[in-house]
Amino acid sequence: MDEARFKALLDGVDQADPAAWDQLTSMVYTDLKRIAHGQMARIAPGQTLSTTVLVHEAFEKLAAQGGLPVTERTGFYALCAYAMRQIIIDHYRRRSADKRTVNPTEFANFETRRSSPDIDNALLALGRALDQLSQRDPRLVEVFEMRYFAGMTDSEISQRLDLSARTVQRLAARARSWIAASLGEQS
Repeated sequence: MDEARFKALLDGVDQADPAAWDQLTSMVYTDLKRIAHGQMARIAPGQTLSTTVLVHEAFEKLAAQGGLPVTERTGFYALCAYAMRQIIIDHYRRRSADKRTVNPTEFANFETRRSSPDIDNALLALGRALDQLSQRDPRLVEVFEMRYFAGMTDSEISQRLDLSARTVQRLAARARSWIAASLGEQS
């Protein structure tokens, strides 16, 4: 993928050029489907949200911002991964809220169709843990999301954040450890 072309399209999106947005989405669609598939498999097995819907909702969420706060490819993918994480967690929050208001027969039918009944609570706990960590150390969340949600390599993250690869590895380990401890406390 030509980085100069990618930057030009990001600039076009910032200038509210609909043609630039269309070209950008067609250029990254396959990559974002791969990222979405990885996120769904990793954090939401047995999901009811499809990867196609997830990618389209992420595009809508980003388009609604009016401009993108990134200037290069890796930043764009990290931003998309973050949007997808928010969408997945919001989806499960809505599902949890729906379960409290649905009639018992519909709830029983819904529960028998689900392949992983504990996934809602796990995703909500992960979302809470990431929100708490972002209040303490936003850089740890940024590294965690780039690595685990966007599927970026340590090299890509270090380039994006202007850090050494070893520093990225240490930050990722700290984030993983903090989240694991936080999730252990919530159990």
